[in-house]
Amino acid sequence: MSVFTGGRSRNPRFFQAKYLSPKEKTTAGKYDSLVAQLMRGRIGPAEFRDEVAKLPTFRGRKLASNPDAVLARVEQRRALEEEVFIYERAA
Repeated sequence: MSVFTGGRSRNPRFFQAKYLSPKEKTTAGKYDSLVAQLMRGRIGPAEFRDEVAKLPTFRGRKLASNPDAVLARVEQRRALEEEVFIYERAA
């Protein structure tokens, strides 16, 4: 699965991890859902920041919570025709 990490940084990093625990899958799934909601305008920047702040760290990394930076990173990945969300195949 994939997430953006970097806390409140203006330059979030795309982080892909394999062999996630159930807890990590839940965290990544919730985070990806928040990013998708932000992209669609279903939640605003403040709500995104607040909800991401409630999530646990992901493999020792803070999840990216700067909404402008996350949206910019999503658009950058799309422009390069790279996957935005990568999910682990069910076993």
